[in-house]
Amino acid sequence: MFHNFAPQMAMVELQNEVMQRGLEDRESEGARTGPSARAASRATSLTFSPSAARRRANLAEFAAKTRGGNPESAALMEQLFASSDVIGQIGAAVAPYGYSVDNLGDAYAFWWMTAWEGARGSNRTFSRAEMRAVQAQARNALQATPELARTGDAGKQQLAEAMWIQAAMIDGMVDLAKEQPQLMPQLQRAIRQGASASGLDLDAMRLTENGFVPG
Repeated sequence: MFHNFAPQMAMVELQNEVMQRGLEDRESEGARTGPSARAASRATSLTFSPSAARRRANLAEFAAKTRGGNPESAALMEQLFASSDVIGQIGAAVAPYGYSVDNLGDAYAFWWMTAWEGARGSNRTFSRAEMRAVQAQARNALQATPELARTGDAGKQQLAEAMWIQAAMIDGMVDLAKEQPQLMPQLQRAIRQGASASGLDLDAMRLTENGFVPG
């Protein structure tokens, strides 16, 4: 399931660039001043004007990608998407941390942290320092990624919503695996494989209050 939801749009190149530039930014800027003024000034280019019609189409596509391997999960997702505003609920949960569901950098940051924790069998609540540090990393790195210059609102929205939904799925599956521990190793492998398919080695980094660092 997680492999099917791996974000598209040349994500191997994009995520390699994110990791390289994000870590370089943290090493050069440190965490002395929190998110840099440069990151704040760039953030607007990562925002998009959401379309309700595109959102419906994106959610339908997510469910369709699941149907071939897991029809029951696909049916449950379709019911969930039809009965509630999933993206809106996610937005309300992350807004207190200064995150927006209409910002691609914020979506990437949250997905990155959630996948890293999920691969370790955890879905703990992130600290404000972690949230803000990784937000700055992701925004800086994505802004410097050439692929985004060729991506309009529709592409940004599709990519962001894929990451928000996948992060929510990981969080829920970790809860399930905590109740059924025999599922945890399989879940951790699936998360790692999904990230690896998009070019990200979750075991090559660690999450700190200064953001992601090699290790």
